[in-house]
Amino acid sequence: MHQMTLAEEARDLFNTKFLVIDVETTGTSPITDEITEIAAILVRGGKIIDSFETLLSIEGSISSEISVMTGIYPSMLKSAPKFVDVASRLVDMAEGAVVVGHNIRFDLSFIDCALGKIYSGYHLADATLDTVTLSRKLLRGQVSNFKLGTLAASLKLDNQPCHRAMADVRATVDLLHYLIDLSSSYGSHDLGSLLDIPSNTTPQAKSKLKISNYLPRLPGIYMMADLTGEIYYVGKASDLNSRFRSYFSSDTRRKVDPMLRRLSRLTYVVTQFDEVAEVLEARLISKYQPRQNSIGKKDPRNFRYVELSNKSKASKVVRFTDGIIDERFFGPFRSSKSASDAARCIDMCYTNDFSDHSHEGDPTSITLKELTTRVERRLEDLVRQQRFEEACLLRDGATMIAHASVRRAAIDLLRQTESLLLSHRDSGEIFEVRRGLLEISTLSGGEISIHPTFNTVSTYKLDPNQISEITSPKVSGLKSIEEEWTLWRRLVSNPNFEVLEATQEVSLPISLSHRNLKPRDRSVTESPLVERAS
Repeated sequence: MHQMTLAEEARDLFNTKFLVIDVETTGTSPITDEITEIAAILVRGGKIIDSFETLLSIEGSISSEISVMTGIYPSMLKSAPKFVDVASRLVDMAEGAVVVGHNIRFDLSFIDCALGKIYSGYHLADATLDTVTLSRKLLRGQVSNFKLGTLAASLKLDNQPCHRAMADVRATVDLLHYLIDLSSSYGSHDLGSLLDIPSNTTPQAKSKLKISNYLPRLPGIYMMADLTGEIYYVGKASDLNSRFRSYFSSDTRRKVDPMLRRLSRLTYVVTQFDEVAEVLEARLISKYQPRQNSIGKKDPRNFRYVELSNKSKASKVVRFTDGIIDERFFGPFRSSKSASDAARCIDMCYTNDFSDHSHEGDPTSITLKELTTRVERRLEDLVRQQRFEEACLLRDGATMIAHASVRRAAIDLLRQTESLLLSHRDSGEIFEVRRGLLEISTLSGGEISIHPTFNTVSTYKLDPNQISEITSPKVSGLKSIEEEWTLWRRLVSNPNFEVLEATQEVSLPISLSHRNLKPRDRSVTESPLVERAS
């Protein structure tokens, strides 16, 4: 099936042409069996604009069982045209239309097989819609099964199917219009939103799909709030419209349905670039601490550091405190485990059975460069003694130290620099970073609310002051390490951005190899400023 473009997905349902088709065949295999009858109706805006039906002559035979079921007998096909004689008529009707059928794959498999013998490699449909699939999404629990006859009888459609092509097409047209009317209660007004109607969410959650009609196809961040006003989820998107719609189609997480049922107000802010949206997401998660977000809420006090000690000759894992984090500390580490791995790595370099006794007994003055040397020598010792499990533990701890060292260098750089100007290489847009905070002025956004009883939608455009209040960092408390690290990863060290000016001399750290803690070789094609940190 053809992958639709955004322009095709956004087609208004009233102005979309639907070609509803049905075929009767001699069997179930498009390779060995043949089409005995074909019918098609072209509709737009609820009205029939063209129709076509014909019996078709065949080269093989038709069984008595098929004849009894369809009412089509061999004598009826003797004077009928061949498929090649009507193929161009069918192709012309399908031009620019969405091809519809009840179990459309079956009908198209026969039609495309027959067309392929006339026009090599040709397929009738650029876009398809299966009324079986759509019925399952909209009528689950309301009918005993999704056969066309059952649906037509249960819904009291004007036309009833009888295993003849035109009768089945007319019933399918009625079913299509019924389903389109029903989908409007979920906010479907274009082809994309109709195809994206969810099958795995409750009706209460499905009703929120109409919110997507008011979301722009632009990058930005969004916040979900309930009736009490609590912001319980913050997300980012390169396309706000598509991301919200994905909750109803491709997102299968268990928490999605409860999140959608709880949704009363969605606030969005449009950014110019995905990278800016990710920085804002980190800021807002830290600021609002939404309960449904599992990543990014870590308070700076929950980051761990490894404190070097010369008393017990054992390094200690500590939380961040308001005290000074000086050269006696390695970090920040994102978890207790990574900090423990790092502490074990340091201690392994100071055991009594280690042959290198430089700085013996006093790891407090160790530098990253000195630790690198000790790790390399310790690894050589362990491998020589075939103590491979210990060597793996040492390597893993060294990896954690390398990542934490880059993270600390980047964060310290941002916090100590009063002003850092960045320019997007393609657009020329300039951003300023002040003491680790990204200054953003050109933002737009809005709020979309859905009434809990009447299921009606209201929209509200945010003014600059409201946007500034929403996106501002926390007024009090510690700075967000997540935001600063995201700012470093996504903007400062991103090859798409160029550092234009800084109020002081800036030394940008590069990432360290997890294998040997040595800087990776630079490529001449990479950014002249920095290699992106891991």
